[in-house]
Amino acid sequence: MISGRPAEFEKAVEALTSQGVFVRQMGPNMGAHNIDVMAPALPGLKKALQEVIPSPRRASHRWISTVWSEEEWDTRGRLCSPDYVLTNLAA
Repeated sequence: MISGRPAEFEKAVEALTSQGVFVRQMGPNMGAHNIDVMAPALPGLKKALQEVIPSPRRASHRWISTVWSEEEWDTRGRLCSPDYVLTNLAA
């Protein structure tokens, strides 16, 4: 999976396609976010999240982490925290 700003993304798609690599473009809410685009907002967002989630909160058994590996689901994978939210957004 690749993501990025539109111009760079299109160049990457063209390069891969010209090499015979199958490329399927996904909608904007289906793929990875852009850390370089998100980076400027992360410090302010972290501060706001720390007010809303001052300490990690245990999630329900239905929570499936999209950030931590499956091996970590019974430990930090079940915790909602500012770091979890930010990692999920910036991934």
